Amino acid sequence: TLNDVVPVSLLGGQQSIKRVFKFNFCNTVSSPCRGEDGVAAQEQLTEDHEESCITLGKQDTMAFALQNPKDPSVGVEVTYTNGESCMFKANGKHAVSFIFECADHDESFEIFEKKDFCHFKFKIRSKAGCPAEEVVAGSEFGRWASIFFKTLGCLIVVYLLGGMIYKHRKYGSTGIEMIPNLEFWQSTLKYAKEKTKEGAQNLYDRYKDWRSGRSYE
Repeated sequence: TLNDVVPVSLLGGQQSIKRVFKFNFCNTVSSPCRGEDGVAAQEQLTEDHEESCITLGKQDTMAFALQNPKDPSVGVEVTYTNGESCMFKANGKHAVSFIFECADHDESFEIFEKKDFCHFKFKIRSKAGCPAEEVVAGSEFGRWASIFFKTLGCLIVVYLLGGMIYKHRKYGSTGIEMIPNLEFWQSTLKYAKEKTKEGAQNLYDRYKDWRSGRSYE
């Protein structure tokens, strides 16, 4: 709930209009206008002892967006639309947006824009506007690399388990013989081992030649 008092000029005098904004991001607000269901935000006005209530947005219209898609730490914006008809805009309806900015202190609220007097925007500085994880420049590559290796790992597990079950049921294989394409993997491992040993020996020979001062081409 947010209270606001607006001074207005009326017949040469000064009068105040009391406004009470109520909002609930997950459920219908308490005491909704005319008992409506699914009200996300509403404005209650008190002017010259007369009260009125305006629905600003409905729960089922919630839209979520980042203030800056490339930098989630800037903040997020939650918008609710399909409020009551707005007399200040032809065929327009009320709407309301809440902009959450990252802050490490207590929450603070500010009304910073009324578009056509139909779309209210509130700026809320709160921890709720901070990203769950620290955003690091260049982390996009790391994210995709992580997804790739996780997917590859899952495929390997599925391949091994599926092949082992198949060979066990089809041929009654047990132990190491259950590994699918065992001969291929054994020959591949042997080839890699030989090439690794050959490469290491080659490097060692070059190192000895370098230490002895011999030229090598």
